[in-house]
Amino acid sequence: MHVNIDGNYKDKTGAKLASELIRKCVHCGFCNATCPTYQTLGDERSGPRGRISIIKDLMEGKPTSTDSLHHLDQCLLCRNCETTCPSGVQYSKIYEHGKPLMENIEKRRFWPRLIRSILKKFLLSKSFHISIFIANLFKFVLPKNLRAFLPNKKRYTIPNNVSLNKKSKNSNTKSYNILLFRGCVQKSLKPTINTATELVLNAANCKTFIATDSVCCGALEGHLSDKTAKLKRVKENISHWKSTIQKNKIDFLVSTASACSYEIKDYLNIDGLSEDEKKSVRDIIKITRDISELLPQIYESLKNTIKIKEEKIAFHPPCTLQHGLKINGLVEKYFTDFGYNIETQFPEKHLCCGSAGTYSILNPKVAGELGDRKLANLNQTGCKQILTANIGCITHLQSKSDKPVKHWIEKLAEDL
Repeated sequence: MHVNIDGNYKDKTGAKLASELIRKCVHCGFCNATCPTYQTLGDERSGPRGRISIIKDLMEGKPTSTDSLHHLDQCLLCRNCETTCPSGVQYSKIYEHGKPLMENIEKRRFWPRLIRSILKKFLLSKSFHISIFIANLFKFVLPKNLRAFLPNKKRYTIPNNVSLNKKSKNSNTKSYNILLFRGCVQKSLKPTINTATELVLNAANCKTFIATDSVCCGALEGHLSDKTAKLKRVKENISHWKSTIQKNKIDFLVSTASACSYEIKDYLNIDGLSEDEKKSVRDIIKITRDISELLPQIYESLKNTIKIKEEKIAFHPPCTLQHGLKINGLVEKYFTDFGYNIETQFPEKHLCCGSAGTYSILNPKVAGELGDRKLANLNQTGCKQILTANIGCITHLQSKSDKPVKHWIEKLAEDL
Protein backbone atom coordinates (compact mmCIF):
# COMPACT_ATOMS: atom_id res chain seq x y z
CA MET A 1 0.00 0.00 0.00
CA HIS A 2 1.24 3.48 -0.83
CA VAL A 3 0.69 6.15 1.84
CA ASN A 4 0.35 9.86 1.04
CA ILE A 5 1.20 11.27 4.45
CA ASP A 6 -0.90 14.27 5.46
CA GLY A 7 0.98 17.46 6.27
CA ASN A 8 0.12 17.13 9.97
CA TYR A 9 2.18 13.94 10.20
CA LYS A 10 5.10 14.54 7.83
CA ASP A 11 7.40 15.63 10.64
CA LYS A 12 6.40 12.82 13.02
CA THR A 13 8.99 10.01 13.15
CA GLY A 14 6.39 7.41 14.12
CA ALA A 15 4.16 8.27 11.18
CA LYS A 16 7.08 8.10 8.74
CA LEU A 17 8.15 4.69 10.01
CA ALA A 18 4.59 3.36 10.00
CA SER A 19 4.06 4.52 6.42
CA GLU A 20 7.26 2.78 5.31
CA LEU A 21 6.14 -0.44 6.97
CA ILE A 22 2.63 -0.20 5.50
CA ARG A 23 4.09 -0.13 1.97
CA LYS A 24 5.02 -3.81 2.35
CA CYS A 25 1.37 -4.82 2.81
CA VAL A 26 -0.12 -6.20 -0.43
CA HIS A 27 -3.62 -6.46 1.08
CA CYS A 28 -3.76 -10.24 0.51
CA GLY A 29 -5.73 -10.96 3.69
CA PHE A 30 -3.77 -14.06 4.74
CA CYS A 31 -3.42 -12.42 8.17
CA ASN A 32 -7.17 -12.58 8.80
CA ALA A 33 -7.05 -16.37 8.66
CA THR A 34 -4.97 -16.46 11.85
CA CYS A 35 -6.15 -13.28 13.61
CA PRO A 36 -8.01 -14.18 16.85
CA THR A 37 -10.23 -11.09 16.84
CA TYR A 38 -11.19 -11.46 13.18
CA GLN A 39 -11.93 -15.14 13.77
CA THR A 40 -14.09 -14.22 16.77
CA LEU A 41 -15.85 -11.09 15.49
CA GLY A 42 -15.83 -11.65 11.71
CA ASP A 43 -15.34 -7.91 11.12
CA GLU A 44 -12.76 -6.85 8.53
CA ARG A 45 -11.98 -3.74 10.58
CA SER A 46 -11.06 -5.96 13.53
CA GLY A 47 -8.41 -7.83 11.57
CA PRO A 48 -4.81 -6.79 10.76
CA ARG A 49 -5.59 -5.75 7.19
CA GLY A 50 -8.49 -3.59 8.35
CA ARG A 51 -6.49 -1.99 11.15
CA ILE A 52 -3.63 -1.19 8.77
CA SER A 53 -6.18 0.51 6.49
CA ILE A 54 -7.53 2.51 9.46
CA ILE A 55 -4.01 3.72 10.35
CA LYS A 56 -3.28 4.47 6.68
CA ASP A 57 -6.46 6.58 6.38
CA LEU A 58 -5.50 8.45 9.54
CA MET A 59 -2.04 9.35 8.24
CA GLU A 60 -3.53 10.47 4.94
CA GLY A 61 -5.82 12.90 6.76
CA LYS A 62 -9.04 11.02 6.00
CA PRO A 63 -11.96 11.15 8.49
CA THR A 64 -11.81 8.86 11.52
CA SER A 65 -14.26 8.13 14.34
CA THR A 66 -14.42 6.62 17.80
CA ASP A 67 -15.19 3.34 16.00
CA SER A 68 -11.74 3.56 14.39
CA LEU A 69 -10.11 3.66 17.82
CA HIS A 70 -12.42 0.91 19.06
CA HIS A 71 -11.22 -1.47 16.34
CA LEU A 72 -7.60 -0.70 17.22
CA ASP A 73 -8.35 -1.29 20.90
CA GLN A 74 -9.64 -4.76 20.08
CA CYS A 75 -6.21 -5.88 18.85
CA LEU A 76 -4.49 -8.39 21.16
CA LEU A 77 -1.07 -7.58 19.68
CA CYS A 78 -0.46 -11.34 19.55
CA ARG A 79 1.65 -11.00 16.34
CA ASN A 80 0.09 -14.13 14.84
CA CYS A 81 -0.42 -12.13 11.66
CA GLU A 82 3.33 -11.51 11.44
CA THR A 83 3.96 -15.27 11.51
CA THR A 84 1.43 -15.73 8.70
CA CYS A 85 2.24 -12.73 6.47
CA PRO A 86 4.03 -13.79 3.24
CA SER A 87 5.34 -10.24 2.75
CA GLY A 88 6.96 -9.94 6.18
CA VAL A 89 4.84 -6.97 7.25
CA GLN A 90 5.77 -5.86 10.78
CA TYR A 91 2.19 -5.25 11.85
CA SER A 92 3.06 -4.73 15.52
CA LYS A 93 5.36 -1.80 14.66
CA ILE A 94 2.67 -0.21 12.47
CA TYR A 95 0.18 -0.63 15.30
CA GLU A 96 2.51 0.70 18.02
CA HIS A 97 3.21 3.86 16.03
CA GLY A 98 -0.26 4.32 14.59
CA LYS A 99 -2.43 3.79 17.65
CA PRO A 100 -1.02 6.73 19.68
CA LEU A 101 -1.64 8.99 16.67
CA MET A 102 -5.27 7.83 16.64
CA GLU A 103 -5.57 8.42 20.39
CA ASN A 104 -4.53 12.04 19.85
CA ILE A 105 -7.45 12.49 17.45
CA GLU A 106 -10.21 10.33 18.89
CA LYS A 107 -10.72 10.49 22.65
CA ARG A 108 -12.22 7.68 24.70
CA ARG A 109 -15.16 8.29 26.96
CA PHE A 110 -14.61 9.15 30.62
CA TRP A 111 -14.96 5.66 32.14
CA PRO A 112 -12.66 3.84 29.69
CA ARG A 113 -10.04 6.57 30.23
CA LEU A 114 -10.38 6.29 34.00
CA ILE A 115 -10.06 2.49 33.99
CA ARG A 116 -6.90 2.66 31.89
CA SER A 117 -5.41 5.28 34.18
CA ILE A 118 -6.21 3.21 37.26
CA LEU A 119 -4.73 0.06 35.71
CA LYS A 120 -1.44 1.80 34.91
CA LYS A 121 -1.04 3.09 38.45
CA PHE A 122 -2.61 0.27 40.45
CA LEU A 123 -1.06 -2.81 38.82
CA LEU A 124 2.42 -1.37 39.29
CA SER A 125 1.90 -0.04 42.81
CA LYS A 126 3.07 -1.54 46.10
CA SER A 127 -0.54 -1.92 47.23
CA PHE A 128 -1.30 -4.40 44.45
CA HIS A 129 -0.16 -7.41 46.50
CA ILE A 130 -2.40 -6.48 49.45
CA SER A 131 -5.29 -5.78 47.11
CA ILE A 132 -5.02 -9.23 45.51
CA PHE A 133 -5.33 -10.85 48.93
CA ILE A 134 -8.33 -8.69 49.90
CA ALA A 135 -9.97 -9.08 46.49
CA ASN A 136 -9.87 -12.87 46.80
CA LEU A 137 -11.71 -12.61 50.14
CA PHE A 138 -14.50 -10.61 48.50
CA LYS A 139 -14.28 -12.20 45.07
CA PHE A 140 -18.00 -13.00 44.97
CA VAL A 141 -19.03 -9.31 44.90
CA LEU A 142 -16.63 -8.21 42.17
CA PRO A 143 -17.65 -7.74 38.52
CA LYS A 144 -17.21 -10.89 36.43
CA ASN A 145 -14.41 -9.45 34.28
CA LEU A 146 -12.39 -8.52 37.39
CA ARG A 147 -13.02 -11.91 39.04
CA ALA A 148 -11.57 -13.61 35.98
CA PHE A 149 -8.33 -11.70 36.42
CA LEU A 150 -7.79 -12.99 39.96
CA PRO A 151 -5.97 -16.27 40.61
CA ASN A 152 -7.76 -19.23 42.12
CA LYS A 153 -7.44 -19.49 45.90
CA LYS A 154 -5.87 -22.90 45.46
CA ARG A 155 -2.37 -21.97 44.38
CA TYR A 156 0.51 -24.25 43.57
CA THR A 157 3.17 -24.24 46.28
CA ILE A 158 6.58 -25.86 46.26
CA PRO A 159 6.69 -28.74 48.79
CA ASN A 160 8.22 -27.76 52.13
CA ASN A 161 10.74 -30.59 51.98
CA VAL A 162 12.35 -29.18 48.81
CA SER A 163 15.39 -27.01 49.52
CA LEU A 164 16.45 -24.02 47.46
CA ASN A 165 20.03 -25.07 48.14
CA LYS A 166 19.60 -28.40 46.38
CA LYS A 167 22.38 -28.96 43.86
CA SER A 168 22.49 -31.23 40.83
CA LYS A 169 24.54 -34.40 41.08
CA ASN A 170 25.78 -33.75 37.56
CA SER A 171 28.86 -31.58 38.05
CA ASN A 172 29.91 -31.76 34.40
CA THR A 173 27.52 -29.02 33.27
CA LYS A 174 28.77 -25.45 33.12
CA SER A 175 27.78 -23.07 35.88
CA TYR A 176 26.26 -19.69 34.98
CA ASN A 177 25.57 -16.51 36.94
CA ILE A 178 21.91 -15.68 36.36
CA LEU A 179 20.23 -12.33 37.00
CA LEU A 180 16.55 -13.21 37.48
CA PHE A 181 13.99 -10.58 36.48
CA ARG A 182 10.88 -11.30 38.57
CA GLY A 183 8.44 -9.09 36.71
CA CYS A 184 5.79 -6.92 38.35
CA VAL A 185 2.31 -8.47 38.68
CA GLN A 186 3.79 -11.97 38.68
CA LYS A 187 5.30 -11.38 42.11
CA SER A 188 1.77 -11.00 43.51
CA LEU A 189 -0.34 -13.21 41.26
CA LYS A 190 2.01 -16.21 41.12
CA PRO A 191 5.08 -15.81 43.37
CA THR A 192 5.78 -19.54 43.21
CA ILE A 193 7.04 -19.14 39.64
CA ASN A 194 10.04 -17.16 40.86
CA THR A 195 10.66 -19.55 43.75
CA ALA A 196 10.48 -22.52 41.39
CA THR A 197 12.89 -20.83 38.98
CA GLU A 198 15.46 -20.25 41.71
CA LEU A 199 15.13 -23.88 42.77
CA VAL A 200 15.53 -25.32 39.27
CA LEU A 201 18.41 -23.04 38.28
CA ASN A 202 20.19 -23.77 41.56
CA ALA A 203 19.77 -27.47 40.96
CA ALA A 204 21.17 -26.95 37.44
CA ASN A 205 24.45 -25.60 38.86
CA CYS A 206 23.58 -21.95 38.29
CA LYS A 207 24.02 -19.12 40.78
CA THR A 208 20.97 -16.89 40.89
CA PHE A 209 20.94 -13.16 41.62
CA ILE A 210 17.60 -11.39 41.99
CA ALA A 211 17.05 -8.10 40.14
CA THR A 212 15.45 -6.58 43.25
CA ASP A 213 15.63 -2.97 42.05
CA SER A 214 14.04 -3.70 38.67
CA VAL A 215 10.72 -2.14 37.76
CA CYS A 216 8.12 -3.28 35.23
CA CYS A 217 9.70 -4.12 31.86
CA GLY A 218 7.44 -1.49 30.27
CA ALA A 219 5.01 -3.83 28.51
CA LEU A 220 1.97 -2.84 30.56
CA GLU A 221 2.30 0.90 29.98
CA GLY A 222 3.34 0.26 26.39
CA HIS A 223 0.13 -1.68 25.71
CA LEU A 224 -1.82 1.24 27.16
CA SER A 225 0.02 3.65 24.83
CA ASP A 226 1.82 5.54 27.58
CA LYS A 227 5.20 5.87 25.87
CA THR A 228 6.54 8.41 28.36
CA ALA A 229 5.94 6.16 31.38
CA LYS A 230 7.31 3.15 29.49
CA LEU A 231 10.50 5.01 28.59
CA LYS A 232 11.01 5.96 32.25
CA ARG A 233 10.70 2.30 33.32
CA VAL A 234 13.11 1.16 30.63
CA LYS A 235 15.71 3.74 31.62
CA GLU A 236 15.48 2.65 35.27
CA ASN A 237 15.98 -0.99 34.34
CA ILE A 238 18.93 -0.25 32.07
CA SER A 239 20.69 1.62 34.86
CA HIS A 240 20.06 -1.10 37.43
CA TRP A 241 20.91 -4.04 35.19
CA LYS A 242 24.07 -2.44 33.85
CA SER A 243 25.62 -2.04 37.31
CA THR A 244 24.41 -5.43 38.56
CA ILE A 245 25.68 -7.27 35.48
CA GLN A 246 29.12 -5.73 35.83
CA LYS A 247 29.32 -6.22 39.61
CA ASN A 248 28.33 -9.90 39.62
CA LYS A 249 29.75 -10.95 36.23
CA ILE A 250 26.31 -12.01 35.02
CA ASP A 251 26.14 -14.47 32.12
CA PHE A 252 22.40 -14.22 31.44
CA LEU A 253 19.54 -11.89 32.32
CA VAL A 254 16.57 -14.27 32.56
CA SER A 255 12.82 -13.67 32.59
CA THR A 256 10.22 -16.35 33.30
CA ALA A 257 7.44 -14.43 31.52
CA SER A 258 7.72 -14.66 27.75
CA ALA A 259 5.99 -11.26 27.43
CA CYS A 260 8.75 -9.65 29.50
CA SER A 261 11.44 -11.54 27.59
CA TYR A 262 10.09 -10.19 24.31
CA GLU A 263 9.76 -6.66 25.67
CA ILE A 264 13.34 -6.54 26.94
CA LYS A 265 14.72 -7.92 23.69
CA ASP A 266 12.82 -5.16 21.88
CA TYR A 267 14.29 -2.28 23.92
CA LEU A 268 16.40 -0.96 21.03
CA ASN A 269 13.22 -0.03 19.16
CA ILE A 270 12.15 2.38 21.89
CA ASP A 271 12.42 6.09 21.04
CA GLY A 272 14.10 8.40 23.53
CA LEU A 273 17.16 6.44 24.63
CA SER A 274 20.53 8.19 24.71
CA GLU A 275 23.49 6.80 22.78
CA ASP A 276 25.04 5.51 26.02
CA GLU A 277 21.75 3.81 26.95
CA LYS A 278 21.52 2.23 23.49
CA LYS A 279 25.04 0.86 23.91
CA SER A 280 24.05 -0.61 27.29
CA VAL A 281 20.86 -2.05 25.80
CA ARG A 282 22.81 -3.82 23.07
CA ASP A 283 24.95 -5.48 25.73
CA ILE A 284 21.88 -6.37 27.80
CA ILE A 285 19.99 -7.86 24.85
CA LYS A 286 22.97 -10.07 24.01
CA ILE A 287 22.64 -11.85 27.36
CA THR A 288 18.84 -11.69 27.74
CA ARG A 289 17.16 -15.09 27.69
CA ASP A 290 13.67 -16.34 28.17
CA ILE A 291 13.88 -19.15 30.74
CA SER A 292 12.91 -21.62 28.00
CA GLU A 293 16.21 -20.87 26.24
CA LEU A 294 18.05 -22.33 29.24
CA LEU A 295 16.26 -25.67 28.91
CA PRO A 296 19.28 -27.36 27.24
CA GLN A 297 21.38 -26.55 30.35
CA ILE A 298 18.55 -27.51 32.70
CA TYR A 299 17.98 -30.79 30.89
CA GLU A 300 21.62 -31.86 30.97
CA SER A 301 21.83 -31.11 34.68
CA LEU A 302 18.51 -32.61 35.78
CA LYS A 303 17.72 -35.40 33.30
CA ASN A 304 18.48 -38.04 35.93
CA THR A 305 16.92 -36.09 38.80
CA ILE A 306 13.35 -35.41 37.64
CA LYS A 307 10.80 -37.90 38.96
CA ILE A 308 8.18 -38.30 36.25
CA LYS A 309 4.54 -38.69 37.25
CA GLU A 310 2.45 -40.76 34.85
CA GLU A 311 -0.13 -38.20 33.79
CA LYS A 312 -0.80 -36.45 30.53
CA ILE A 313 0.08 -32.76 30.29
CA ALA A 314 -0.43 -30.19 27.54
CA PHE A 315 1.65 -27.12 26.76
CA HIS A 316 0.04 -23.88 25.59
CA PRO A 317 2.70 -21.69 23.92
CA PRO A 318 2.03 -18.00 24.67
CA CYS A 319 1.85 -15.67 21.67
CA THR A 320 4.93 -13.77 22.86
CA LEU A 321 6.86 -17.05 22.85
CA GLN A 322 5.78 -18.47 19.48
CA HIS A 323 5.04 -15.31 17.46
CA GLY A 324 7.13 -12.69 19.27
CA LEU A 325 10.31 -14.54 20.26
CA LYS A 326 9.83 -17.19 17.52
CA ILE A 327 10.63 -19.96 20.03
CA ASN A 328 8.61 -22.96 18.90
CA GLY A 329 8.69 -26.55 20.10
CA LEU A 330 11.56 -26.05 22.56
CA VAL A 331 9.61 -26.67 25.77
CA GLU A 332 7.77 -29.59 24.21
CA LYS A 333 11.04 -31.16 22.98
CA TYR A 334 12.79 -31.12 26.33
CA PHE A 335 9.73 -32.22 28.28
CA THR A 336 9.49 -35.16 25.90
CA ASP A 337 13.20 -35.84 26.45
CA PHE A 338 12.67 -35.74 30.21
CA GLY A 339 10.07 -38.46 29.71
CA TYR A 340 6.85 -36.55 30.30
CA ASN A 341 3.66 -37.61 28.54
CA ILE A 342 3.17 -34.20 26.90
CA GLU A 343 0.75 -33.40 24.12
CA THR A 344 2.64 -31.43 21.47
CA GLN A 345 -0.18 -30.82 18.99
CA PHE A 346 -3.80 -29.73 19.39
CA PRO A 347 -6.25 -27.67 17.29
CA GLU A 348 -5.60 -23.93 16.91
CA LYS A 349 -2.36 -24.07 18.87
CA HIS A 350 -1.33 -20.83 17.15
CA LEU A 351 -4.30 -18.79 18.42
CA CYS A 352 -4.13 -16.42 21.39
CA CYS A 353 -5.85 -17.45 24.63
CA GLY A 354 -7.23 -13.92 25.07
CA SER A 355 -5.13 -12.74 28.01
CA ALA A 356 -2.74 -10.18 26.44
CA GLY A 357 -1.88 -8.18 29.57
CA THR A 358 -4.79 -5.91 30.50
CA TYR A 359 -6.80 -6.98 27.43
CA SER A 360 -8.88 -9.47 29.43
CA ILE A 361 -10.04 -6.61 31.67
CA LEU A 362 -10.65 -4.05 28.94
CA ASN A 363 -12.19 -6.48 26.42
CA PRO A 364 -13.73 -9.23 28.56
CA LYS A 365 -16.16 -10.53 25.92
CA VAL A 366 -13.56 -11.29 23.25
CA ALA A 367 -11.02 -12.45 25.84
CA GLY A 368 -13.60 -14.77 27.39
CA GLU A 369 -14.54 -16.35 24.08
CA LEU A 370 -10.90 -16.90 23.16
CA GLY A 371 -10.17 -18.38 26.59
CA ASP A 372 -13.08 -20.82 26.28
CA ARG A 373 -11.94 -21.74 22.77
CA LYS A 374 -8.36 -22.36 23.92
CA LEU A 375 -9.43 -24.51 26.88
CA ALA A 376 -11.82 -26.54 24.72
CA ASN A 377 -8.92 -27.39 22.39
CA LEU A 378 -6.57 -28.17 25.29
CA ASN A 379 -9.17 -30.36 26.99
CA GLN A 380 -9.51 -32.45 23.81
CA THR A 381 -6.03 -33.80 24.54
CA GLY A 382 -7.23 -35.49 27.71
CA CYS A 383 -4.55 -33.69 29.75
CA LYS A 384 -4.60 -33.56 33.53
CA GLN A 385 -2.51 -30.38 33.74
CA ILE A 386 -1.92 -27.40 31.46
CA LEU A 387 1.54 -25.85 31.25
CA THR A 388 2.44 -22.52 29.71
CA ALA A 389 5.16 -19.86 29.90
CA ASN A 390 3.58 -16.50 30.73
CA ILE A 391 1.83 -15.12 33.81
CA GLY A 392 -1.00 -13.58 31.77
CA CYS A 393 -1.92 -16.89 30.15
CA ILE A 394 -1.76 -18.67 33.50
CA THR A 395 -4.15 -16.34 35.34
CA HIS A 396 -6.54 -16.05 32.37
CA LEU A 397 -6.81 -19.78 31.70
CA GLN A 398 -6.82 -20.78 35.39
CA SER A 399 -9.81 -18.52 36.02
CA LYS A 400 -11.81 -20.72 33.66
CA SER A 401 -10.15 -24.12 33.99
CA ASP A 402 -10.95 -26.94 36.41
CA LYS A 403 -7.45 -28.32 35.73
CA PRO A 404 -4.25 -26.86 37.23
CA VAL A 405 -2.58 -24.28 34.97
CA LYS A 406 1.12 -23.77 35.75
CA HIS A 407 4.33 -22.39 34.39
CA TRP A 408 6.42 -25.29 33.08
CA ILE A 409 9.25 -24.34 35.48
CA GLU A 410 6.88 -25.04 38.37
CA LYS A 411 6.30 -28.54 37.04
CA LEU A 412 10.04 -29.24 37.01
CA ALA A 413 10.43 -27.83 40.54
CA GLU A 414 7.54 -29.96 41.73
CA ASP A 415 9.10 -33.14 40.29
CA LEU A 416 12.67 -32.64 41.50
